[in-house]
Amino acid sequence: MADDGKRSLFSGGRSGSKKPAGEGKDALYSHEAESHGPIKIDCARCGKTTDVSILDALGRLIRFSLWVPGRDYSHRLVCPACTQRSWTRLRLM
Repeated sequence: MADDGKRSLFSGGRSGSKKPAGEGKDALYSHEAESHGPIKIDCARCGKTTDVSILDALGRLIRFSLWVPGRDYSHRLVCPACTQRSWTRLRLM
């Protein structure tokens, strides 16, 4: 019966052990969690607009991307919404 103490300390418990949805790791890794970053990426392929952080935008630009000045959608990079390489427009908010 000495294990009962350890078991009660390290077990999740029966009542209240379930975290509410959208908290902890679920919120961090959920694709449905909305991030409100200062940069918006508009995708010409899927038509969605995604808010991203400055570091995420820089990472997408540093990885193979193409910039053609004078076009409405002037950056060719991986869209965060559809995860396909497409022509995008970056806007600073």
